[in-house]
Amino acid sequence: MSARRPGGLPAETRRPLMFDIRNNHSFNNAPQSVTTFVATVLEPAITLLVYLAAMAWYDEPIGRADLTLCFLVLTLSWPGINRFRDRLSNAAVGILGAWLTLMAILLGFGYGTRILELFDRDVLLAWVVLKDGGAFDWPLGDDVPLVPSTQYGVFKCCNEGNARIYFQDHGISSVGLRPWTVYGVGRDLGMTSEPTKAIKAVLLGRPYHINFGGWTDFQYVDDVAKAFVLSLERPYSGAKSYNLRGAVVTLADFHAALAKVLPEAAKLVTYGTTQIAIAYDLSDAGITRDLGAMPKTALEAGIRETVAIFRQLQAEGRLDTADLDGPKPPPAIVVDEV
Repeated sequence: MSARRPGGLPAETRRPLMFDIRNNHSFNNAPQSVTTFVATVLEPAITLLVYLAAMAWYDEPIGRADLTLCFLVLTLSWPGINRFRDRLSNAAVGILGAWLTLMAILLGFGYGTRILELFDRDVLLAWVVLKDGGAFDWPLGDDVPLVPSTQYGVFKCCNEGNARIYFQDHGISSVGLRPWTVYGVGRDLGMTSEPTKAIKAVLLGRPYHINFGGWTDFQYVDDVAKAFVLSLERPYSGAKSYNLRGAVVTLADFHAALAKVLPEAAKLVTYGTTQIAIAYDLSDAGITRDLGAMPKTALEAGIRETVAIFRQLQAEGRLDTADLDGPKPPPAIVVDEV
């Protein structure tokens, strides 16, 4: 027999509402029924399935970083609360609140540690159910507003403006090209020359550290040279500047491609985590429309050809190593710039 209080419930079962715990949110609490078991995996499964669906939609391969994120989501959201007995509106509010809390935790830690650079931007934004790209449509076109925050960027904009005025006042046509991380034989100056120096270093058996990380647009030097030549040869009237586009990948992807060509690169080459804060996802639709298609060499093929030329120069005793022996430039500085 148990004592009863007014209301008809046993005294030991009466609790204030704020302590009404329907589910012991613990890994040690095994599900006691089929519905409880479904509840424990339902919310984590929905979260992971949405992410994997976004990966499939954007045709992105699932790498180590993605599996790590999935594991983190699972540990933060498992086991889910059994909401089968709730009203539909209450369950929806609970699920939405849990979802937003999880997103805030992941995005907060991701921003603080800069690990979000490892993931495809489109997939992440689709997963969080936000409009991709904010005020811009990605990849960025040639006519996006330019707001440089460095002397280097302002100088480049000045050059483009001068070309426009020369055409406006004197009818002199010109084509401006905007290459990104150009790699290959002959690229030995500037911060983004470091991937090329890494290729040379591996060939010589030397360790090399690339100061920057994150995403970049790798453009093979032969493709860029041909783009300049084709811009001169093909009919054109005006004075516009155009984006070039190669292989838009992470430094981790570059490292993996280099290791396929030179396996010793896996241990000899390292890279940083600092994202160069200049827009890297640029559309080449404008130059294709006005001047025709430009050559594009796949990243691994470009690395392989670079290695072959370096080897030939080495065999002939003409491989210059001054760029490896001199002091390295300072690490990348993070400045927001479009």
